[in-house]
Order: sequence, then C-alpha cells, then structure tokens
Amino acid sequence: MKPRLSRPLVTAIVSGALVAGGSVYASPVMAAPAGGGDSNSYRTAAPAEAPDTTGTSASSASSAEAAGTVGSTGSVGSLADEPAPVGTTPATPDTVKPAGAFRLNTGALWIGQKVVFGQNPNEYGDNVDADASITRKISWGDGTTTTLAAGATSFTKQYTKAGRFNVTETLTDRSGNSFTTAAKAVSVTVPGKYSLSKYTVYQGALFNVKLSSIPAGTTKMKLDWGDGWVQDLSGKNQTQRGLILYRKNTNSKISGKVTLKVQLFNKYGATSWINVGTTNVLKDSWKPKVTVTKPKKANRISSWKTVKGTVSDKGSGVRFVGVTVVRITTSGKYYCLTPKKKWKRYTTEAQLLKHCANGKNVAKVSKGKWSLKVPAGVTKGKIVVLPWVYDYANNYKDTYREAKLTRK
Repeated sequence: MKPRLSRPLVTAIVSGALVAGGSVYASPVMAAPAGGGDSNSYRTAAPAEAPDTTGTSASSASSAEAAGTVGSTGSVGSLADEPAPVGTTPATPDTVKPAGAFRLNTGALWIGQKVVFGQNPNEYGDNVDADASITRKISWGDGTTTTLAAGATSFTKQYTKAGRFNVTETLTDRSGNSFTTAAKAVSVTVPGKYSLSKYTVYQGALFNVKLSSIPAGTTKMKLDWGDGWVQDLSGKNQTQRGLILYRKNTNSKISGKVTLKVQLFNKYGATSWINVGTTNVLKDSWKPKVTVTKPKKANRISSWKTVKGTVSDKGSGVRFVGVTVVRITTSGKYYCLTPKKKWKRYTTEAQLLKHCANGKNVAKVSKGKWSLKVPAGVTKGKIVVLPWVYDYANNYKDTYREAKLTRK
C-alpha cells in the first residue's frame, strides 16, 4: 500500500515546488512535461540533477526525511510511493436491493373474473436508480408473468382456471440486485352447481336445467341454451324448463351434442361461461298420429256434445292438439266454434282462420286421448270436426271427420 502523505506535503506538491536547504527546485514527480499536458498524469522521466547538498543543515534534512520525501538510502522517494491523483474517488459497488410492495383488489374470484394489481410510485424504489430504471416483473402463480412498463401503476389479470395462485413481484435494479415480495394468494373457484334432467332428448323435447348453490352476492345470471338463445335470469337458485329445436333466427333444426352454459355476475364482473351439461339431441322425423272417434249414433246432434279422438307421437311427443269445429245448416250457412265457445258465422276461409283456427281452440289431452266440449247451437245439417296436432319437433298432422245430422 502506498504511504499516506501529510497535508503540508500534498499542498507543496500541488504548488509545484519543494523547499530544501533554502533552495527552490521543481518536484521531479509532478513537474509538467514540455508542451503542457495533464498535471495529474504520472510521468517516468528522470529527475533533474540534484543540487549540491554540501553544507545542508541537519534540520532541513531531518524535515525532509520526516516528511517522507527521503527514502531509506536518503534519496527522493520513488513513483510507487506517490498518492492517487487529487480528486479521484474509487467507485463503490451498488449492492443494495430495491424494495417494494403491491396491492390486489381481492383475494377471492370466480373463474374468468379479473384481479387488479396496483402499485404507486411511493410503494417501490431503489437507493441509487430512478423508478424508471427498475424492472418490475409480476409472477401470477399460474405459470404466466407480466413485466410492467415504466411508470405503470396497475395491471389487470384474468384467471381462466380454478385454483389457488400465489402472486409475487420481483424488482431488479441496473446493478442486478433483485428483491422478491412476499406472496399474496388469489383463490379462484367455479361458483354454483348445475345439472340437466335429460342428457338425451329428441328435437324440441322439454327438459329441465337446474341451477343450485348459487353464491350470495350473485346479481344476475345468463343461461345459454346452445342454440343461439341466451336467457337472462335472476341471481338465485332455480330450475328452468326448455327445449332445443331450431338454430336462432333460422329454420335449421339442431341435432347432435349441444352444450348448455351459464354465466354469473357479481361486483367483480362476469365469470367465463361455465358448462352446465351436454345433451344429445336426436333427430325426430316422425309425424304424430291423430284420429276422431265416431260416435255410435253419429247422425244425432246429442252425440256431438263432446268431440273426442286419440293422439300419439313416436319421437319428441305431442305438443298440443287444436280442433276446428264447423257446423253447416240445412240452408247452407257456415258457422265455426271460437275459443270462447261461441258460434261465429263466416263466408270465407280467411274469416274461418281468423276467428276459429290457428291454434285458438286447444283440446284437452290425457293419456293419448283428446277431447273438446261443444256448446249448444248445433242444428240439423252437417258437422265437421278437424283436429290437428304438432309434436315438439314441429312435425304436423291433421285429419277430419264429418257427419250428417238428422236427429236431435
């Protein structure tokens, strides 16, 4: 290690002169080279010829030796004994880690919802580097990471699977010093329980969708039937009854596997779509069957107080049976039975359809049989009974029976 120089000697060196024996001479170490140059540069030129020291007082020599300018042999000190250049400070390595903390808006979410990471400038920093020079990397606990942009104060993350995820942040300064925060846990769950009453149905056949264990705080739900129709529901336990037949806004019937889904909402927003169940929709190409029962005494008016028949369907089932009843007087006037069980005279087919058809007269159906009561007003002449039926797959069938009425 180089010897430390006393302040008086350093001052003398800076002034460029040494006093020895009453004479002034240039410092051999710090003398400026010819042509100028950096006065702080170390040079290796030979020193100037030493002056005659004969008669030099002992006190002067002792002063020089005490000041450290004379070596062990009495000569001027070598370059190895010189101090570092004036004003130079050795670099101190940066070994201090940055520090920081962050916030999450919640630690409990439903699948598909988003957690918000928050960190203001006063929540992280470094002893040397500016905030913009600190690398901030978030590990979300699900195998994904996000490096925040300089100055960013928040970031939104969506979890697409259920589980418990530990969120951490690693801060790294320019010197490579890193600090990882303590983890904050985020629990992601799938809310509710769901089931179907049938997992195989014919086109248009009715089945139930059960939504249970709906968590408190649910504000609303949406039920996607898988055919393009989405139903808005309240946020509570319930059972919905429905069918799958046509693709929304088309005449295309659906067949094959169809998955129903539900979406829940609370103060943190919407979940992703959650599978309720998958049902296999079978194609129904069978038309239903319908008949009109002929009374034993078909020519009597009293035999037609109630019209009856049978109905059946091989596939999705009977949806409804409509019955059009027409009576014709002996004078040739036409009347049809309205849904209000009144006889309405008509003269055109359009009037018949308007007042008495188009599904307005629906028969009662029980165990494969249908029936419809006919009010008073039937007279001698003719009666026509025309039942028509749709199954749930929208397959249609009709038939009719007429009888001449000659007796009461």
